[in-house]
Amino acid sequence: MKYNDITIILLLYKTPYKIIENLKVYSKFKILILDQSNDQIIKPKIKKVLPNISYYKITNKNEGFAKGINLLSKKVKTKYFLCTQPDVKINLKSIINLKKVFKNKKNCIISIPKIKSYNQISKKKDKKIVIVDRMIGAIFLVKTKLFYKIKKFDEDFFFYWEDLDLSRRIKNSKFNIYLNQDSYAKHLGGKSTS
Repeated sequence: MKYNDITIILLLYKTPYKIIENLKVYSKFKILILDQSNDQIIKPKIKKVLPNISYYKITNKNEGFAKGINLLSKKVKTKYFLCTQPDVKINLKSIINLKKVFKNKKNCIISIPKIKSYNQISKKKDKKIVIVDRMIGAIFLVKTKLFYKIKKFDEDFFFYWEDLDLSRRIKNSKFNIYLNQDSYAKHLGGKSTS
């Protein structure tokens, strides 16, 4: 399956060097990175792991998750983007399974993996692809133009709750968030920053 219609966006803030290895899975994708901690040392280490970085910006001011993701999303030129964090582990097959949801569900705006250690409630355990009420910002695949149609993340949220706000707005729209139970990720939780 092709990878050129998915861009990976990564927001960094005081990222521990030991979790850079998690990023290797994204080496075949276009990559956009914003580091809000002015970390000049980590950049060459990440560039070794990710050869397809098309945008890498370092700032010395933390503007928060919502504003950072919105800024990166403006630079996306592909049909989809995968928003993720360095402390999330996912494999290539799971990313491809997230993309398959959009072919099967025309009203899909966001596709999410089953995340170990996160309680994702699904009433239909026998179905592989199910509608869910909410997602978490740690990892999700979104159709780029619909992200703008739903008005992106609300930048009044600095960190936390912006994903719940977006989920609520999606629930009140004609679009849905789908959980693909054949896609798996592990979120180390709180390990993206030191």
